[in-house]
Amino acid sequence: MRAIWLLAAALALAGCDGNVDESSFTESPNALRCTAKVLHVGDTGETINEDPVARLTLRVIPPGERPFEATIEATVPRLAVPRPGDILPVVCDPENPGDTELLT
Repeated sequence: MRAIWLLAAALALAGCDGNVDESSFTESPNALRCTAKVLHVGDTGETINEDPVARLTLRVIPPGERPFEATIEATVPRLAVPRPGDILPVVCDPENPGDTELLT
């Protein structure tokens, strides 16, 4: 059983190659890959495939632009829920903070 969990974890990590879902905003010409510092983490009470959906308040730092705050909801790994102070990869539109998505 342990081998199955290790294989699943390895596959999940291998899938984290920075590719994004084509149907999302991230394919927009305004989309910028940037980093975000987690300011606050809240629970929405929802889960997807046993992973929690968290409400994240982020300070988004786009390259060459002014930082801004955005609040998003994202599915996060149950065993690695982000904490305040963590730095996460995101895609954002500096002109529309609502178009900020967590890269997984």
